[in-house]
Amino acid sequence: FWDVVTVLPLRLTVRDKRSITSSNPLSMIHHYIKVAVRVLARNPASSAISILGFAVAVGCALTGFLYADFLSDLDAFHSHRNNIYQVISHVEEEGADKLYGPSPLLLGQHLSVEHSDVEEVVRLQHIEGNIRIGTKVFRESLLFADPQFPKVFDFPLKQGNRSALGQNKNIAISENLAIKYFGDEDPLGKTVSVSFSDGSTRSFEVAIVFDKTPENATFRPGIVLSIDNYPNILQTPIDWSVQVNATFVLLREGVHPSALHALLEQYRRIENNENPQQFIASIELVSLHGLGNKAEWIYQPVSVGNSASSAYVLAFTGVLILVLACFNYLNLAVSSGAGRFKEIAVRKTLGGNRRLIIYQFLTENALIVGLSILLGTALCYFLLLPGFNSLAPVNLPFEFSSPERAVMLYVGIWVLVSLLSGAYPAFYVSGYQPSVIFKGRQIFSQKNYLSKALLGIQLMITLTAVVGSFVFTDNAFYVRNHGWGYRQEQLFSIRINGPAQYQAFLDISQSIPGVRSAAGSKGHIGADNTFISIDFLDKQFKTLAYDVSPGYLEAMKVQLLKGRLFEEGKAAEEEGSIIVNEEFAERMGWKQAIGEKVSISGIHRNVIGVVANVRHSYALADVRPMIFTSGRVQDYNHFVVRYDESELEEANEALESKFHQMEPDEPYNPIYQSELYVGFYENMNANNMLVLFISSITILLSCLGLYGLVALRVQVRLKEFGIRIVLGATGRHIARLVAGEYAWMLLAAFGLGVPLGTVLIQGFVVDLLTVSKPFSFLPVVMAVTLTLLAVSLTVAGRLAKATMVNPVKILRKE
Repeated sequence: FWDVVTVLPLRLTVRDKRSITSSNPLSMIHHYIKVAVRVLARNPASSAISILGFAVAVGCALTGFLYADFLSDLDAFHSHRNNIYQVISHVEEEGADKLYGPSPLLLGQHLSVEHSDVEEVVRLQHIEGNIRIGTKVFRESLLFADPQFPKVFDFPLKQGNRSALGQNKNIAISENLAIKYFGDEDPLGKTVSVSFSDGSTRSFEVAIVFDKTPENATFRPGIVLSIDNYPNILQTPIDWSVQVNATFVLLREGVHPSALHALLEQYRRIENNENPQQFIASIELVSLHGLGNKAEWIYQPVSVGNSASSAYVLAFTGVLILVLACFNYLNLAVSSGAGRFKEIAVRKTLGGNRRLIIYQFLTENALIVGLSILLGTALCYFLLLPGFNSLAPVNLPFEFSSPERAVMLYVGIWVLVSLLSGAYPAFYVSGYQPSVIFKGRQIFSQKNYLSKALLGIQLMITLTAVVGSFVFTDNAFYVRNHGWGYRQEQLFSIRINGPAQYQAFLDISQSIPGVRSAAGSKGHIGADNTFISIDFLDKQFKTLAYDVSPGYLEAMKVQLLKGRLFEEGKAAEEEGSIIVNEEFAERMGWKQAIGEKVSISGIHRNVIGVVANVRHSYALADVRPMIFTSGRVQDYNHFVVRYDESELEEANEALESKFHQMEPDEPYNPIYQSELYVGFYENMNANNMLVLFISSITILLSCLGLYGLVALRVQVRLKEFGIRIVLGATGRHIARLVAGEYAWMLLAAFGLGVPLGTVLIQGFVVDLLTVSKPFSFLPVVMAVTLTLLAVSLTVAGRLAKATMVNPVKILRKE
């Protein structure tokens, strides 16, 4: 002891520990960073695993947080967003409270003059119309709006002023449509001709050109006209039964929506008196802030965005992946701590205290996390975010809603991840006394119970994700191939106007060999869906209703389950007949539907047939009651054609030629039935890709953690393996020793993760889809096999190294 003391510099013997730690903080930080860099360079394998794992996790988390931030900031560019509200009705329908976006046209007029707290009212109504520019005709969606629309909603303007809609002859168009219609010419002052559904045609002058709409807008103006033009084309008296798609109210600053409660209650009673079949329980003012996130629960929404729940799920997934990366680093740090015992002992012997050693470990960890954040940000920007945008129905920019949020997120990730992943090894390793270390009595890193537990949790989460993704994908393929109750392929429809067009198209179709069948209808499945109310005894619900010609259901290839379909040449007899789907019969409580009678629009009809359930939209959970009645030729507005694939061009050319002869001012736009569901298929494919990507990331992180842990354990036990080989142990025995150390952990992870993933995702699929595949063990077996294969390949190299130990090299120093 005296020899050691005399060797030490005098200044160390006279200063206490407190004075040693009071040196220049900047020089100490520089020293910590220098040592941290040396440690990282000395252990390239474990450092690379830690940085790569953290980087992937940070990239995934950033993508999830960007999406959550994007959805929380919808419509933020509107300066009055917090004071703009849409009138939403709560309607009692089939025993449930449903939100309705449409509201009476007259409601806006009364609100604007009868309440002093209402600053402005904007009503919106979408209809379709034809735009003629020279000889070109375009079918477009037209938006009728109050003149205050450009003032209440701050959509950026490229040209014109916000008061221009005050004149009925003016029209506003988007920048894209201006380029489409006029090319490089200045669109202001140009005249466009608009044909409406009532057959009238009017000329308008372009007075406003909207600039590019921000990405976080929940609705985008295309063609906007003053709503004062709307009553002129309705051809019906204006009363409380005439509705518009939406009524927005701008309240004065500081006014709460409850201030309008009494007035809205008065109008609710008026609406219920005018339309007793749709009972409104209450009227609510829903703020534009967050309105887009509620679109999936609102009937006919005009402000459309994704549900906030999807953002929460993605953000939670990002956090979960970050936690898995922390587990990885924690495993590596705890397992590799044994290699630094002598360093810790020497530091403490030379006067270093535990706090300084903790700072050193945390600095090293903060450096790893900082490098990972930089690499993860690059990964998010160049790879993950573009990939996400290719799947999601949004174009998510790499930007936060505010600099403060960005700083909070980055600093939060850096500090919290650094502490979460580095605190335990820093405090634990620094706690050993030099005497214990020099005598070799430390028991650290011998059993690694903590490391094994963390790795077991990792593998359990991985198995849950992998099994869940396989079960989800299996159900997605099943739903995709399940069908829609009819054949969408080789089927298209044309909008028609009047019996002359119908008969002309029918004659042409019969002369084309490739046309297998043709029919007419008022309304069309998937393209033009009309609901009517059914009030029969104690049954009250809404049903889809279509007036069809004989041959329509055959052309659609709807499956007949019982009874018969409409027959040609029996129009008078079929007038009192009706065909229903399974869901309708079930709602009515009919065990034998054929022969039952029901009153529709005052006409008593006899059920002659029951068809399979048909889906009218890509919302899989939306199987609705459906009825088909024998229609009149003069009411048909759709002409449906089923064709041979090879004859599509000939059929289209013949019909288009005839169409232009009869309607020279109308564009020919066939509606292909299969294209109505493109959005559904794209959404399902995106979900599949997303869950498979998440599963792949969890497998990658778990395998990285397992690889690092096994590699360190093999390194620690090399001398033991050398002695065993000298004493006669075989390579198989050595491999069994290493694998046996993790066998119970793997069994526990598989035993918990497999059933948990199966139960969770199966319940989610049943809630999401009305069509779900019966449980099958095949996707579970495939998921388990894939995970086992990944784990086996991960540790195979390390096991091989353990079995090929050369005792001479390993034991030479002994």
